Amino acid sequence: MRALACVFLMLPGLSLGGAALAQGPPSCDDPTRTTLAGGPGAGACGDFSGNQAACEAAYHETEPGVAASCFYSDGFCLGCGPPNQTLGLCLNTCVPPPCDNPLRTIHAGGPGTGACTQYNGDLSSCEAAFHITMAGTGASCFYDADFNECLGCGPSNETLGLCLNSCVPSPCDNPLRTIHAGGPSTGACTQYDGDLSSCEAAFHITMAGTGASCFYSDGFCLGCGPSNEGDGVCINMCGPSVCLDATRTIGAGGPNAQACTRYAGDQAACEAAFHITQSGEPASCYYDAEFDDCYGCGPFNELSGFCLNSCGSTPCEDATRTIDTGGPKIGACHAFDGNPTSCAAAYHFTLSGEIASCFYDVAFDECNGCGPTNQGDGICLNQCVASPCGDPTRIIHAGGPHTIACFDYNDDQASCELAFHITDSGPAASCFYDPQFGECFGCGPSNEGAALCTNTCDPNPCGNGLIDAGEACDDGARLNGDGCSSSCQIEPGYVCTGVPSQCSLNRPQSAAQRDCIKELNKRGAQLARAQSKVSARCIKDAAKGKLTGTIEACLTADAKGKVAKAEQKLMSKAQAACTEPPDFGATDPDTMAQAMLEQELALVHASFGSDLDAVILEDATDSAGARCQADTAKRVGQCLDATLKGFNKCKKDGLKAQSITNSSGLEACFGTDPTGKIQKTCETKLAAKLNSKCVSVDPLSTFPACSSIDLSALANCLARSAACHACLALNAADALSADCDALDDGVTNGSCP
Repeated sequence: MRALACVFLMLPGLSLGGAALAQGPPSCDDPTRTTLAGGPGAGACGDFSGNQAACEAAYHETEPGVAASCFYSDGFCLGCGPPNQTLGLCLNTCVPPPCDNPLRTIHAGGPGTGACTQYNGDLSSCEAAFHITMAGTGASCFYDADFNECLGCGPSNETLGLCLNSCVPSPCDNPLRTIHAGGPSTGACTQYDGDLSSCEAAFHITMAGTGASCFYSDGFCLGCGPSNEGDGVCINMCGPSVCLDATRTIGAGGPNAQACTRYAGDQAACEAAFHITQSGEPASCYYDAEFDDCYGCGPFNELSGFCLNSCGSTPCEDATRTIDTGGPKIGACHAFDGNPTSCAAAYHFTLSGEIASCFYDVAFDECNGCGPTNQGDGICLNQCVASPCGDPTRIIHAGGPHTIACFDYNDDQASCELAFHITDSGPAASCFYDPQFGECFGCGPSNEGAALCTNTCDPNPCGNGLIDAGEACDDGARLNGDGCSSSCQIEPGYVCTGVPSQCSLNRPQSAAQRDCIKELNKRGAQLARAQSKVSARCIKDAAKGKLTGTIEACLTADAKGKVAKAEQKLMSKAQAACTEPPDFGATDPDTMAQAMLEQELALVHASFGSDLDAVILEDATDSAGARCQADTAKRVGQCLDATLKGFNKCKKDGLKAQSITNSSGLEACFGTDPTGKIQKTCETKLAAKLNSKCVSVDPLSTFPACSSIDLSALANCLARSAACHACLALNAADALSADCDALDDGVTNGSCP
């Protein structure tokens, strides 16, 4: 006789003591389900059998507090609880569906790998169905036409590249990439070797788990994962495009000048492609019909007027100017002589590198450039930049700077009152007509000051460089903090003289303030020197194979704590010395420390390159080059130190003599060499060491950041870089605004960014 098991059941709604438990009705998230059929129980929906409308408006309680919709089948109203939904008989609409795709409306069931097979032979239903995977997540079904089967796109099949699970967002953000090649693996895309069309519609999963596009090269389909993209072989089209032109959907690769040539003979693909230039910027490809070839519209080709890079914003502010004629050169716009329509849509680069519109000269049937000369002569108005006249009705540029620019419109009142000119002091001024003499004059400071006219180019007189009624100063600008405020009032602590006003602080510093400034700069220079020694040591150890990590990591690791010690000394000395904060110059030790460390490291990279681990040579393979680099790193650090010390000595002497009473006085210390140490260290000694230590090396490959072809040019580059980064460090540390680009080599040429 079988033994009976005694089971104690806790019934819903009852406690052990017999008291009813409070339990509210379950809620259904489907707003069309308005009738609670009851429950918990499997047959709660049965009351609506034979009444499809009522059944499809009802829901029931599958277990306490859990709702499930009812569903109608063969005249019966049944509950869509877990058993029936798992069998794929229904979809519980009371809870959000496990598939985010609104087109997937049929729940095939699961968890199980064969849930979708019930739709074998039924393509339409298969492509509207989804199932639950063994991991409990939703996955779409997909149809295998070869075997006439409906299969589930769970992790296994998706990883094999057989399908793309449309229940979750695609790992590739590019809507043109509709084929999942599989992965994670480096060879997932190779299944499309020889199939350009499929390859360029496919993507794969990288070893890092991210989506990456496939790309076609020489008959092979490869994956554009981090390695290939980092090598410039391709551009991962699964992320946001770096090209602003939405029609450019094909990444041709790069950085190199030949990336676009793979589309030679294919104009459509060429005009949908872009590449990465040598400088790392995106540029469109363009088609040369004459040679049936595809080229990259990088800076050289664009400046030569061969193309317009549609990946970036047009440099001309006039949106109607869409044709780049090239430059910088004289005559770039003449390409459109005899073609006024194209001329009116064109722009060029002037010899000074500025952007300027083209204009058509009807008298000579020529297209000319509206650069500074032609605009200055009043022949045209450069539409590529904002008009210097703030009056939008003034559309004729009469020229200038000179007082008679408006005379061109004598006896032509209508044109005169549409014109403006550039004054001798620089700002724009409207022209005005004198009907008594039939002449057109310029409303510059002299005529406006005599109340003969009102300059409509600048209705607010503050900033015109004149002392007008209600103004205490006017320095030709409307800025606060420069001594003459934005409302043309003298700011506290400043003295302003002259027209236009020249303003400066007049605050001789007390002994305590001088001590604070001197101590901060002294300790800041010592901190920079400590970092320079660390940088030189890292480069030397790397050359000898002594580093365990990368050079870049070594620069900031401070293995012996020398930098930390110098920084701590800066902080402690500042705390002791800065009992009275200075009115100008260095005031904050944290700012000083950050400026010195950042610019010393920037100098190292400006000397050698952005990635030291790729540039620094090993003694075992190139002993001459390695010794040259190690010694030069040391000499460049010494040059930076000498430059900072020269500035500090000038500052110390000027503060003591009270000849430095403001920031302008500090800026005058840039470039001074009171002891000749800068010239000796940065010019004589650096050049001599290069000639002795680097005589057998190639400067271009050993110091790629300088792009110097000989040692003399290299010495100039390194000295210029030291001057540049010393200036930038002091600007940041001392709150100065010196023109470091001009100071580093005496020329404003972009050499010091």
